[in-house]
Amino acid sequence: MRKKVLLLNPPGEKRYIRDYYCSKVSKAWYIYPPVDLLILSGILYEQFDVRVIDAIVRKTPVKKCLEEIKDFSPDAIIFLTGAVSKGEDLEFIKKIKQHSSVLAVASGDYLLEKGSVLLRKEKALDAILLDFTSSDIVSYLNNPLQQLSTIIQRADGNIMDSDRVRQNGEFSIPIPRHELFLNKRYTYPFIRKYPFATVLTDYGCPFKCPFCVMASIGYKYRPVDNVLSEISYLDRLGVKEIYFADQTFGANRIRTLGLLNAMARQYPKLGWVCFSRVDITDEEMLKAMKEAGCHTIIYGIESGNKDILKRFKGIGKERMRQAIRLCKKYKIRVVGTFIIGLPGETEESIRDTITFFKECDFDYISFNIAIPRANTELRREAIRDNLWLSEHDDMDQSGTYAVMGTGHMSKEEVFFWRRQAVKEFYLRPVYLFKRLFSVKSWQEFKINILEGLSLIKGTLKS
Repeated sequence: MRKKVLLLNPPGEKRYIRDYYCSKVSKAWYIYPPVDLLILSGILYEQFDVRVIDAIVRKTPVKKCLEEIKDFSPDAIIFLTGAVSKGEDLEFIKKIKQHSSVLAVASGDYLLEKGSVLLRKEKALDAILLDFTSSDIVSYLNNPLQQLSTIIQRADGNIMDSDRVRQNGEFSIPIPRHELFLNKRYTYPFIRKYPFATVLTDYGCPFKCPFCVMASIGYKYRPVDNVLSEISYLDRLGVKEIYFADQTFGANRIRTLGLLNAMARQYPKLGWVCFSRVDITDEEMLKAMKEAGCHTIIYGIESGNKDILKRFKGIGKERMRQAIRLCKKYKIRVVGTFIIGLPGETEESIRDTITFFKECDFDYISFNIAIPRANTELRREAIRDNLWLSEHDDMDQSGTYAVMGTGHMSKEEVFFWRRQAVKEFYLRPVYLFKRLFSVKSWQEFKINILEGLSLIKGTLKS
């Protein structure tokens, strides 16, 4: 009989997004398929009986979730956790372990830094997974007592650490079992048609932004044929749009252009959204992206202050303006993500940011708050300069609260200015009229209304 493995996104008090070493509270009403569990579904499917419980998207209460887990009676649970919800997550796993000897394997952002310390402390945990794209998890579930590159585990009362070898270059994965995740409750704010799916074409990021954990996990990418096989599978399932969860879509230029050309030929009706950087999406790339179905790009802008940009992004404002103009030329929507409260931030630098985003033709903006994420250079700087007290380790990068100052501003002031930035962008009459007249379908209109009302409500409430 095949072992039963449960992929679990645990229940929570809030609408948590625990995904790809990022944990936050959803800014509005959206929640998308967790890419960690999605990739694992394909890796595990051939050898195990796999079930998925996403208690967040289903809004499953703790008691009912425990009953569902008991009914399935898994041999192992691989669950998501994050700095935003780790207390709740660990308490839930403890409840499961009170009446079961199931193996409990955790994956999440804060585990990348001191996973072995947590494993010694939390007896309910049996292992920590450090790379959800690796087949090591299959080896572990079949034979736990062996050293593996991407797994920290409890073995005979001791902690067996991973050897921390990071794979780079090409990697392939089995096709994820998307049919387990095609839940109508999954939404994403920039998707135009449903059903949609999440796809990951690479892992990690070759860029070294000091505030981002991706700089610490290496960079590897899937061959074009491996990605196209997954897209073909999604096409057969009737999926109309894709959210590419790559940290920097297009980082490997030659491979990406090959993928885009194939997508344009084989799937001309497919629409999609991605994250990228302004310094890798030139006219050739943007033209190929548009022809392959891209309608929205999310750029990490971070700031409108030249000193903060130079220090934390290494890109100038003019290069950003140029990328935005090119996107508009090819009728691609532009989403800018900004971080309020990086070290050195002042009221003046935030005013520079507000001026900058009003000058640029962004379709949407996401305002986050700087947080000292595990295993980042920003975390080490925050500790060194006494900007953050390490015992205050619960954090939400989406901006529902701040945990650190900047050296010039308190965390309370940072939180105030994040809220102010949201208001100054989204509550402008010129922007509201622009959004209204850019809608192309009734479905997109509903999405915009729901997202807008939820965002404004959350901002005013906070």
